[in-house]
Amino acid sequence: MSNTDSNPCIIYTTFPSVSDAEALGRRLVESHLAACVNILPQMISIYNWDKEIHRDDECVMLIKTCSGHYDSIWEIFDKSHPYDTPAFFALKPSDGNPEFFDWIRQQTNFNGN
Repeated sequence: MSNTDSNPCIIYTTFPSVSDAEALGRRLVESHLAACVNILPQMISIYNWDKEIHRDDECVMLIKTCSGHYDSIWEIFDKSHPYDTPAFFALKPSDGNPEFFDWIRQQTNFNGN
């Protein structure tokens, strides 16, 4: 993604614990890479890994940011996420509250530019 893209996006990811998610989420907000991080504390994941069905308790993190920060956020996750292959992808809204989108840009230092 272009690091000048000020279009808002949400990055979806999961963590094994709320404390892991909170630590990384706080880092993203403090560094202005994210305007807000939502952590949904409990979900059950069922998935196939290494030809075995697994069931794990996880939490979901939704990162509200601008598309231009995607690569920087991924670099942080790639180095510090506790999973070897974390779920990590961007969802781009086609519509939304323009004032909220402006707030995301302001908080992430894009300011609509």
